[in-house]
Amino acid sequence: MEMPPVDIASRREALLNYSNDRVIKRFIHKINVSHEDASNAFLAMKQFLYAASNFKEACVPSKYIDEMWHTFILFTKDYRDFCEFHFGFFIDHHPTDHNEENFARYILFRENAQSIFGSLNTLMWPDPSELHQQETEGLTAQSKSAQFKNEEQCNLKCNPKCNPTPVR
Repeated sequence: MEMPPVDIASRREALLNYSNDRVIKRFIHKINVSHEDASNAFLAMKQFLYAASNFKEACVPSKYIDEMWHTFILFTKDYRDFCEFHFGFFIDHHPTDHNEENFARYILFRENAQSIFGSLNTLMWPDPSELHQQETEGLTAQSKSAQFKNEEQCNLKCNPKCNPTPVR
């Protein structure tokens, strides 16, 4: 296996340049979003994993990042190789409840990621004031490219109050 770059800036660049079309295609099919949204979710997930690899506290992702992470984990060998190459260890996924403690962790972790990467995509890394809306409305309502016409087409079923009608 090739060794990752030694200096931090080069390591971060190598991580951000990593792509996996199979994961992106699976996410597009699973969530029914545009290629652009799926690519943005993949980038945000890589940012999340990079920040998580250097963070001492529990890390809480947004719904989009978490769904992309779930998709990447399905490609176990690719995910394991990615983690080993970029971080030197496997990053386990620990499901979290959506409660006040984890909301506070999300805020702290998002600030950490922002200090590393600068501005973050606000759909993938929602501002804490908008996070609750994403949690209650579901991913599809947040994606401007969603193509759902009725609930039967929505395969997330993440919330009984989910309205899969796209935001226009």
